[in-house]
Amino acid sequence: MDPNELPVSDIQSAIASAVEEVLETMCFTPVFESGAGHAPPPVETPDGSTTLTAKLDFEGAPSGSFHIQVPSHLGRCVAASFLGRDDYEVSDPQIAQVLCELSNMFCGATLSRIEQDATFHLYHPEFSRNSAPQSAAEGAFQRWFDLGDGLLTASLHFDTTGSI
Repeated sequence: MDPNELPVSDIQSAIASAVEEVLETMCFTPVFESGAGHAPPPVETPDGSTTLTAKLDFEGAPSGSFHIQVPSHLGRCVAASFLGRDDYEVSDPQIAQVLCELSNMFCGATLSRIEQDATFHLYHPEFSRNSAPQSAAEGAFQRWFDLGDGLLTASLHFDTTGSI
């Protein structure tokens, strides 16, 4: 499949429905609002808050990468919901593991909506902490999701050069 042949609205819709479904079924977390492109002003975060990012590359037809980003306080909330625990019971390594697993689920669910008959190889997600939000790769399809306590951002980038 050539991702350039798909309407942007179909790709945006696939990301939205995949992320919302996974958040609701795996984390029991509702999405209050979502949108494409630039997000609305972020919810106030504690001073010194960092941004947590999980990224994974995938190969197939097409190949590319999928990223999610959340402020650290929201990452803790989402991880606690996923694990069925209180926020204070979740360790930093558990937050990283949950965000990596969610990026895997979001990516797989999105790709299966875009290209149902294709086979993809998803690589192990990479986790990082950043002092500021990272911008999406040029040409990426980006959506934001308001979870009440902050915004989760998901980005899907197709590799048009033939290598990841």
